[in-house]
Amino acid sequence: KYNYTWGKLITTYSAILILLITVATLIPKALKPQRLEKLPLKEAALLIHEKIRAPHPVVMSNDPLVAYYAGGKHFNIPGITYKKFVAFLRRKKVDYVVFGERDIKRGAQFLTQLQPDHLRKVPFEISKVLIYEVIQ
Repeated sequence: KYNYTWGKLITTYSAILILLITVATLIPKALKPQRLEKLPLKEAALLIHEKIRAPHPVVMSNDPLVAYYAGGKHFNIPGITYKKFVAFLRRKKVDYVVFGERDIKRGAQFLTQLQPDHLRKVPFEISKVLIYEVIQ
């Protein structure tokens, strides 16, 4: 009877300890504001939709949210060379290219290759997003 009581007690406390550890690790993630990094992209899309007069713009971004809020068509940014990238923009008749914060960090070398005779930077006050208008 002595061993059974201790075994039951250890099992009960172990289950409670595992539950507390699980809850303690999940609480910070649950309380963190969700999709906060998408807000600058949404604002960029609304700028394209409201201030820039394009009824149904073709937007290239790695987040379809941009094209949705801009009211246009979406294409993902392909991982190709700059020359093929410009040819792709012209072939698909892309109006705007929007780079989010992750794209800026990953493609820093690619962004230095952008030439003003192909893409014109659109003024936007949020530094986490870059908007370029394609010159056709």
